[in-house]
Amino acid sequence: MEKTNIKSIANDAVKGGLLFGAISSLYIIFSFLVINSAAGNIISNILWFVKLVGLIWLMKYMFAKYKEKHKDCKAKTLVIYGTFIALLSAAITAIVSYISYEFLFPDAVVQAFDQMYQLLGQQNALDANTQQALVEIEGRASVLQMTGTFIWCLIYGWILSLILAPRVCPPNIFEPEDNLN
Repeated sequence: MEKTNIKSIANDAVKGGLLFGAISSLYIIFSFLVINSAAGNIISNILWFVKLVGLIWLMKYMFAKYKEKHKDCKAKTLVIYGTFIALLSAAITAIVSYISYEFLFPDAVVQAFDQMYQLLGQQNALDANTQQALVEIEGRASVLQMTGTFIWCLIYGWILSLILAPRVCPPNIFEPEDNLN
């Protein structure tokens, strides 16, 4: 039986991170493909909810599998495992988000900002400085989206790990804490 350490936990988390990243990336691309259809917004929102619930279930399933493989596993180990999954998944999802906004669907950013300009222009809410700031933001939209996606996915995965780990591996007050290397 191998000793559980940070490196072994990270190695075990790679498959999960790739799976979570693939699911989230497919959602991003599919959302761009259906957004201009008649029911695109509704389909996209339904898929977002299914993805959210599915990823929660998948994380719980992966935690149970990890606990089955590592009988001495504690909740703290599962939190670390889930955080590594979230980190890899966040990186993959953020990169796909950047590629989607920058190269695959660059018109989506232009369309979104055009709609915003029209809406704000009708209300006379844009002065010259605000217009200039929005133009700069539009030019950096793909990087901002990538950064926001990375932060969101990492925090979501970490919080999900904190919630699910004690449920999959309830603490036993009579056992010693994890000593991870």
